[in-house]
Amino acid sequence: MNKVLISTLSFRLLLTPLLYYGKNNILTMIILLIFLDIIDCNPFVIKLFSKNQLANAQYCSKNRTYSILDKTIDIIQYIYAIYLLKNNNTINNNQYRIISLFLIYRIFGLISYIFTNKSWLYIVFFDFIKEYLFLIYLFGNKINKEILIMVIILKVIYEYYMHESHIFIDIYKKIFE
Repeated sequence: MNKVLISTLSFRLLLTPLLYYGKNNILTMIILLIFLDIIDCNPFVIKLFSKNQLANAQYCSKNRTYSILDKTIDIIQYIYAIYLLKNNNTINNNQYRIISLFLIYRIFGLISYIFTNKSWLYIVFFDFIKEYLFLIYLFGNKINKEILIMVIILKVIYEYYMHESHIFIDIYKKIFE
């Protein structure tokens, strides 16, 4: 894995304590989680890669080591965020249980990927923490099942384009070439 990604992943992990500032507000927590998630691989970071790295297409979600580290940092940050939200009564017990189930689901997907190297596992075991927090923010305890199903379908489509076809990474690259 290239030095740029090692640096940005390290920086992202070091900034995890910023999540503390979202402990009393779900929307703030979501914004912080999104901010932390895009630090390590975004169009500006891709611009720092050498032409050889770009030509070999071994960066961001196209790189196995990066992918595992990125998802591991996601999980660490989610555990901390969920802990903060629960301890500050920002989410209730039922919301906490559902979010925890989504987290366990994602952890299982990461472990499966580590042992099989099958990127489609990221699609099946999609990351749904930020999205579920957003639904809580919008609807509280009254999340309509149809809306939940629609958002899950959209998330699975997003995961496909991110981890299987890599369209979003290719778009980033083309924009900043």
